[in-house]
Amino acid sequence: MKNRMLSAFGFVATTALVSLYYRELLPARVPIHFNAAGVADGYAPKNQALILFPAATLFGALIYLAAIVLNRNPDYWKRKLKKPGSDEAMQSLIRQGQKALDFVFMVIFTMFLYLHRAIMRIAIGQMKAIAPGIWIFLGILFAGMIFLIVRTVILQYRVLK
Repeated sequence: MKNRMLSAFGFVATTALVSLYYRELLPARVPIHFNAAGVADGYAPKNQALILFPAATLFGALIYLAAIVLNRNPDYWKRKLKKPGSDEAMQSLIRQGQKALDFVFMVIFTMFLYLHRAIMRIAIGQMKAIAPGIWIFLGILFAGMIFLIVRTVILQYRVLK
């Protein structure tokens, strides 16, 4: 868990460093909302935009760490399955759950970091839009989630047999 905590808070620190790096370069109004084409259509004051992503990443890190604690509890899986399983089966479900958590949160954290840097670059005129990069992240996230959900359901059926 220590390595997971370090990586989660490493993302928080990295987004804070991106904010610090771009702080002096930003105009008074920074884009914070984008349409489906990735073009800015909503703006916020500079200070609000600088705090937005580090705060969202910190909130995500806290959720990630809480999910790790919940996932490691065998009682959670026993209640979910509504049928007792062997200790080995419970450990395999816990490992699978941890893989799913790690994948989802690391993709989301990387996407937040990409979005934060892209927004800062759009604000100073180095980029025009956040697309297509955001669609790549969303594709990876949803394809990976589908794979992990199917894999977890299959594992649960094996445990119940």
